[in-house]
Amino acid sequence: MLGPKTSYTIEAIRSFIKNSNLIEEVYDESQIDRSLEAWALIEQKKHLSALDILEVHESIMRNLNPDIAGKVRTCPVYIGGREGYPINVLQNELLRWCKHIASVNTEQEIKESHIWFEMIHPFEDGNGRTGRLLMLWQRFKANLVFKEIVYADRNNYYKWFRDPLYVNKYSWRNY
Repeated sequence: MLGPKTSYTIEAIRSFIKNSNLIEEVYDESQIDRSLEAWALIEQKKHLSALDILEVHESIMRNLNPDIAGKVRTCPVYIGGREGYPINVLQNELLRWCKHIASVNTEQEIKESHIWFEMIHPFEDGNGRTGRLLMLWQRFKANLVFKEIVYADRNNYYKWFRDPLYVNKYSWRNY
């Protein structure tokens, strides 16, 4: 019997990326290719490092905004009215996040690690597409069934980040 990983075909990954880009209102087909390159960078890795994440971001963002591609942000950002983690803790938080995801393998743990990554918001732009690709990698490594966040369901996806349980748990003010 074939396991869940068999559904992680190049066509499925392409569809995932296309929908992820649509959530961010990125419609350029070449951006799908950039994200497919990013996927190829991490697909076979057993663990992710902060450097891997910077490379994923660089691949995704190099044509959209080369000045910030692959670089941790140096300015404050606001996401949904909340401030992202302060710039002086980003490097350490990204390292903590990488260490944490090494032991994450359930649907709920992966969802929460994605929320945490987005709360950290390590980049000036491209966090959503980078984070969703990392979430897909986590699901792939955990041998979970392929799951796509489609544009039509983006409002339910965004509710994750407004849930008081997660806001309180992953807010930078808790650190």
